[in-house]
Amino acid sequence: MPETNGSGGADRRAEMKAVQADIRREIQNLMRVQVAMNEALTKLTQRMDDDGLQRLEAAQLRTEASLHALILTVDGVIRGRKHDSQ
Repeated sequence: MPETNGSGGADRRAEMKAVQADIRREIQNLMRVQVAMNEALTKLTQRMDDDGLQRLEAAQLRTEASLHALILTVDGVIRGRKHDSQ
């Protein structure tokens, strides 16, 4: 049965105020974290300027050339073995 008189109502109000204060603190913490994440993202974006993208593209081209050479080598080895075994 719900309490309508006495200190039960005051206790509930105090508890609700405490919960609201906790929620406000958590929101403030989340806002601080959001600001920190935004700053980190901004720094990362600045680092990935055109020069960084050009270096990344050059590295990808070198990797692609090396992979192509590897494929040709393995293909030659496999085909060479097939011809030797026949």
